[in-house]
Amino acid sequence: MLGLIPPGGTVLDAPCGTGKYFPMLAAAGHRVAGADQSAGMLARARARGIAFSLQRTSLQDLSYAGQFDAVLTIEADPGQLAAQGPPRSGGPERPDLRGY
Repeated sequence: MLGLIPPGGTVLDAPCGTGKYFPMLAAAGHRVAGADQSAGMLARARARGIAFSLQRTSLQDLSYAGQFDAVLTIEADPGQLAAQGPPRSGGPERPDLRGY
């Protein structure tokens, strides 16, 4: 996946949890932003000092339409996603990606 992101691209990790994947993304030369609904997880992600932006929000309430070259969604609970319903921002598919 990393090879598909433009060099220096901006990646949203959501839900980012503790920022586990931030170092990998940054090492590949990408700018990293994170979103998670847990204040505790975001505090741990912030402590990494890698993300240029961290927001406390649910996936369905993301308000980043068109701001990212890629969105990373790893370890999200599929049951929780289904219970929360579809995204409320952007379009029905890939709501936060640029040019798609």
